[in-house]
Amino acid sequence: ESDINTDIALQLYESQNGVGEVAPNIQCLINSCQNRQEVLLKAIQLCGDEPMTAKQLYIVSHCYVSLGAKYRQKAIEYLEKYISAGATWSGIQNSVINMGNYNVNQLEAHRASVYNCLGKALEGEYEFEKAEQAYLKAEVLEPYFATYSVNVANTYIKRNDLDKALQYLQAKCKSVYYTQNINNYQNLIDRALKDISEKIDSGYVYRPHNKKICAQ
Repeated sequence: ESDINTDIALQLYESQNGVGEVAPNIQCLINSCQNRQEVLLKAIQLCGDEPMTAKQLYIVSHCYVSLGAKYRQKAIEYLEKYISAGATWSGIQNSVINMGNYNVNQLEAHRASVYNCLGKALEGEYEFEKAEQAYLKAEVLEPYFATYSVNVANTYIKRNDLDKALQYLQAKCKSVYYTQNINNYQNLIDRALKDISEKIDSGYVYRPHNKKICAQ
């Protein structure tokens, strides 16, 4: 029965992300919910009180991510559990796609996106060192995506180490992904470098919003 519930949970989650056709029984469930939040919470509920399988952890973690800031700590908890379980499950495509001048391993791409989600959630909780580590892991898995490198640099900016952010991205200008502008890599890095340089020139200081910083 839990497998059936998990399958329904997956379809509910995917229905909120525009993936695939929505079966009539799933549409009935969606119609019984007042809003998107209720649909996602229903999907989480269908995975049981203690989600254990990689598939359940995938669904629950990504539902919490989709639910936004209010559920961010839950997102972190379950993303970390999903990562501990391998950050993959049988529904993830397992093939390598040749993009011409580089290859995409779909399992690694999925894991990278999971680490990126974790980084974003940690960043939202002002856990900048932990966020940096998550983004670095995403970057190792998909070095051809400049977004992950820019995200790493942003954690330095939010720790008011703009020079380190600048140096980190300047080093990326030597990569083949930059010189060949793969996935708009060069444009994204250049834009981020310009932004950091302007911040340095203006004496920018990052101050957390609505966050009480406890005395150490």
